[in-house]
Amino acid sequence: MAMAGNLHIHPYHSFGVCKGVRNNLLLPDERTVIFPSGKHSIRFHIPERRSEFIHGTKGNKGLLSLTLSLDQRYLAVSERGQWGTITIYELKTETCPMKQVLKGQDLGVHEFVSLAFSADSKYLLGQSGGPKWSLFYWQWIENEVIATAQTSNSAVVSQVSFNPYDEKQICVSGKGLLKLFELQKGSLRQGKSFRVEKENILCHAWLSRDCFISGTETGKLLMVKSSRLHNLGMPFDSKTDKKGFSAPGLLPSVTAITSFSKGFACSTGVGLVCLYENSDGKDGYKKSAEIRIPEETYTNQPLQAIATMCISPEEETLAISTDRGQLYKISLSSPEISLNKKDYFEFLCHPLHSGSITGMSVCSSKPLIATCSKDGTVHIWNYNAMFLEQFKEFDEEPLCVSIHPDGHSILVGFSTDVCLMNLLNNGMRIVQKFNIHNCAECVFNHDGNLFAATSNKLIYIYNIRTQNSLELVGHPKKVQSVRWSDDDQHLVSCGLDGTVYLWNTLTGTYESKNETECSYADVMFSPINESILAVDRSNLKEIQDGRIQTELTSEGLSYTAIARTHLGERIFVGTSAGSVRVFEYPLEQKKPWTVYQAHSRPITKMVVTPSDQFLLTASEDNCLLVWVITDQDGRTLEMVQDMDYTEEILCSKSYLEDKEDSISELKAHVEWQRSELEYRLNMKDVDFKKNLKIVMQNYVQQIEALQDQIKVLSTEKEDQKVFYQDTIATMIEKYTKDLKDEELNYSKAMVAEHDKYVYLEKKMQMMQQNHEKKLQEREANYLHSMEGMKQSYETKLKEFQDKWEEEVKNSLAYKEAAEFEIKDIYHSYNLDLQMEAETQEKLQLDMKFMEKKIAQHEALKSRIEDQGCKINNLQQETEDLKKQLKDAKKNINDLTKEKEDQNNTMNDQIRYIEELQMSIKIRDKSLEEKQAELSQLITEGKLQEEQNKLRSEKERSEVDQLQRTLQEYKEDLRMVENKLREIKAESEEVIADLKEKVKSRDQALLRERHKVRDVNIKVHRMTSDIHNCARFVQEPKKLKKSFIELHERYMHQDEVTMEIDAQVMQEHTRNTERLQNIIASQNASHIKELKHEKEAYAKAVRESGFLVQSLNYQRAVNMKLQNCLKGKSASRSAG
Repeated sequence: MAMAGNLHIHPYHSFGVCKGVRNNLLLPDERTVIFPSGKHSIRFHIPERRSEFIHGTKGNKGLLSLTLSLDQRYLAVSERGQWGTITIYELKTETCPMKQVLKGQDLGVHEFVSLAFSADSKYLLGQSGGPKWSLFYWQWIENEVIATAQTSNSAVVSQVSFNPYDEKQICVSGKGLLKLFELQKGSLRQGKSFRVEKENILCHAWLSRDCFISGTETGKLLMVKSSRLHNLGMPFDSKTDKKGFSAPGLLPSVTAITSFSKGFACSTGVGLVCLYENSDGKDGYKKSAEIRIPEETYTNQPLQAIATMCISPEEETLAISTDRGQLYKISLSSPEISLNKKDYFEFLCHPLHSGSITGMSVCSSKPLIATCSKDGTVHIWNYNAMFLEQFKEFDEEPLCVSIHPDGHSILVGFSTDVCLMNLLNNGMRIVQKFNIHNCAECVFNHDGNLFAATSNKLIYIYNIRTQNSLELVGHPKKVQSVRWSDDDQHLVSCGLDGTVYLWNTLTGTYESKNETECSYADVMFSPINESILAVDRSNLKEIQDGRIQTELTSEGLSYTAIARTHLGERIFVGTSAGSVRVFEYPLEQKKPWTVYQAHSRPITKMVVTPSDQFLLTASEDNCLLVWVITDQDGRTLEMVQDMDYTEEILCSKSYLEDKEDSISELKAHVEWQRSELEYRLNMKDVDFKKNLKIVMQNYVQQIEALQDQIKVLSTEKEDQKVFYQDTIATMIEKYTKDLKDEELNYSKAMVAEHDKYVYLEKKMQMMQQNHEKKLQEREANYLHSMEGMKQSYETKLKEFQDKWEEEVKNSLAYKEAAEFEIKDIYHSYNLDLQMEAETQEKLQLDMKFMEKKIAQHEALKSRIEDQGCKINNLQQETEDLKKQLKDAKKNINDLTKEKEDQNNTMNDQIRYIEELQMSIKIRDKSLEEKQAELSQLITEGKLQEEQNKLRSEKERSEVDQLQRTLQEYKEDLRMVENKLREIKAESEEVIADLKEKVKSRDQALLRERHKVRDVNIKVHRMTSDIHNCARFVQEPKKLKKSFIELHERYMHQDEVTMEIDAQVMQEHTRNTERLQNIIASQNASHIKELKHEKEAYAKAVRESGFLVQSLNYQRAVNMKLQNCLKGKSASRSAG
């Protein structure tokens, strides 16, 4: 449908995790987690408590599986719907845009139960569900399925994964299933399969290139190393670990495994994780630590199975999710793990609901939400800080909840009674109980003095101050919902009986009533308080004075909850599909509505905060979503612009007394610490002065000794200086004499070397002249010998051609003789078959019991087929004979059918059958002799062919040379194509940089517009406040005070001019025009370069075509020579 007016709602925050999603917790870094909530994926920033919604595709019915690439850049999400869908998102930007959508409709797949990225993030695995259980190998960027394979016939597949060191190797695990697949030549082929029929493999993780570990439902760890399966036993010890395994009927399953650089972590039983580290550097792993989920921090039922486990890329944090929808984390560098080898998890942010949310209420004076769930807990949330203020677990399931308008009390309904509790700073305390059984709905009025509660088909109104009660009787069936009017004088209710009542809360009677054949789910007053809005399973109705004024159908969906803004502009309706519909008020038949995807299961409760800032939706998927309400300009629709919430809380007297006692004790302790610190400082000062005197005396003595030593060393230095000067003078004289002698010797050696060089140069010239003469003589001799060899080879070639023609004639003659001989054999064999057919026709009337004969004929038939196949492989000319033999076999089959009808006379013809067997054996012997002759001919032909292969080596070398040249041309073509790709990539980078600059300019302009809008808002507020001050014109003191407040509120800030400079706009336009010109010039240059590259490519193609023609010609010549050799071998064998 189209949008309802100009109002929008956007998901802002989520309290809750979808439990049934595979791999429902991801840890891209130390400060961020990703988990599914409703129909969305949430990227939650832990320190800021900020959520970023990664929206699913339109029309999805929920999520099935998540996976994150190893570089933390891409997120793949498997979605449920009519057909399975896989959506890939890019996580490097805040908006997380969709990069690709892989649709199962094209593949006939309804769901994908497991996903996995390759190590380089280029490929994606998708495992479909039953009954086909097909595995798809995608190059997901191109949306191309490279290969598919059926991983299982009927067993459930739990996980698929890539080998992180080899993207062509895949591991698949499941119930009685542990297999390895390999990608070979565009298809997935099963490699190694391990025998685990009795085990249910729940998870696995790769440890190295040839090693991975898996966990079973019975608590075993199975390691595969070098294609061998090793049983590592059960990490859970029931003797030493009774605390973590207290349920005898629950197996300590290994439900999650993840690897890290030092080893791996695995879940062992309920609420327990064990860390294993590599002990010997090979494949030996030893348990290094145990980490538990603390029992006392969340629930009295501590059995939480670990569903997903992940480690951050820096390996500093381990995070887990449980089967009850809780998220925990722990720092792996904590000292407790390294010292005590045991530690406990802590909540990732706060406890969450693990069951369907059945009740919700919002406070009007504080930013608090109260929710109750089937998990037996009541949570108090702060929707401004997006944090859990407090929660309490009860032994009995709370059915409904309502928070007092002042935020200091809460009303909780149970099956036995309704409890009024005070919200203290450290918990909830029951102050009063009301005897109301099976209370499914309770709600405070606007001032908090009264509350209405339902008990099956009755409605009770209680006054908390006076303890008076009023009973409203009228509904014949269970009451579903009750709401107070704005003035608290009326109450509206609806029930499963299809009745809507408008009650007078003062008299206890109803003023109007509407009955229809339906089952209402929720009801509320319209914005004008004169009509009632109600939703049943298929309609939204507006009722006034007991009559239906407007009725809008749901078009196939069931409505479950309703809410509206306090200004009355919009109506929000929740559906059984988990979506939110927004209607514009007043309701009209032709007005469209807007649909927003929200939860994966039906919405149970909806409410709008008092300031019209947020819409809150609760669902059976145990998630609470916070939506921000905005207009078309993105501004929130707050009814009160600056709403001040109260911050007071209730504290018990004992708590205050304990706090004062602790403060006095701490003050005394501080005084004692201060006096002790002064005493210690004085003692340290005295000790320091003593030590300083001793150190000073030692240093003075050392200084005097060092001064005496310096004097002695200075005298020694003078003596050594005189000695070194004398020795240096004598050495200089000696080296001058040696240098002169060496110069004389060097000049004599140079003269001798020059004479030798002149002599060798003359000798080299003489040798060069002699060498040239010898070369000329050899060249002449070579030409003469080549002419002689050419003539001799020509004569030999003519002789060879003559011999070849003779051999061809002989081969033709041999062929004719062979054909004639084959025809004779065929004719004789055909006569034998005819004789056999005649004998069979004679026996048609007498043969009834021919079972032995049928077996013998089948043996004969198989032998004839074998002989026919051999003859067909050896001699193609006998194809006609084979067809006739098949016809004969058909006749034999017809005869055998007739023999089955005449089995009664078989015993009388046994003797004649034995004679036929003898004749058949004789024919078999003749066939075997002919087969031996043919095999001998074939062996002789093969020998002759091997001899002829040696003669054609020269032709083969020429063919290889042509192939090499063709390969060089192909390599040149590849280089040209690579160059084109590089040019295209450079141009795309330049274009992207230019677009980024344009985008930055636009963003700056947008910021200036936002500043202008903020100043306008500020001026509007200031004028409204000035108008409010006009009331105090007759009261100067109040007027002065109000103007002082206005001055302090608005004039203390620095005023900023918000006008956009015209030069900035001109510069922006100039930059855009310059960028367009640059892009146009680059496109023109790229077109020219592409044209030149195409011409070069065409030239290379023509040259390659010429080479291919020459290669085909050489192949034809080679084939002719081979045929000649075969004919020659055949003629020799015939001779």
